[in-house]
Amino acid sequence: DILNCMTLDHVHFDKTESGILNVSAKVKCVMQKEVLPTANMVVDGTIRAKVFLQDQFVEDIYFILPRDGISIEGKDVNVHSLCTTALPVKANYRLELGTDSNLWVMEK
Repeated sequence: DILNCMTLDHVHFDKTESGILNVSAKVKCVMQKEVLPTANMVVDGTIRAKVFLQDQFVEDIYFILPRDGISIEGKDVNVHSLCTTALPVKANYRLELGTDSNLWVMEK
């Protein structure tokens, strides 16, 4: 499962005056090159994540991976998304990876 090879780190929440929560993170994927060991393989698609306010689920957000995908060799890539639910400006937010992201491995 591709999602099990991925991590989201350095998650940052920035609440705007308009009420939108900007979410940024670094995503990394580390997996073995099983099919084509000499090819330059990347993961592409969309990562679903869950935004929580303390322990209460708020909204699903989606991180669309960059146009060229992300390397399967563990390089950090910055991703961004938005949470549009009205939330307090200063609060304890947290993020969890969703279980049904739309991801695939391909040759770059």
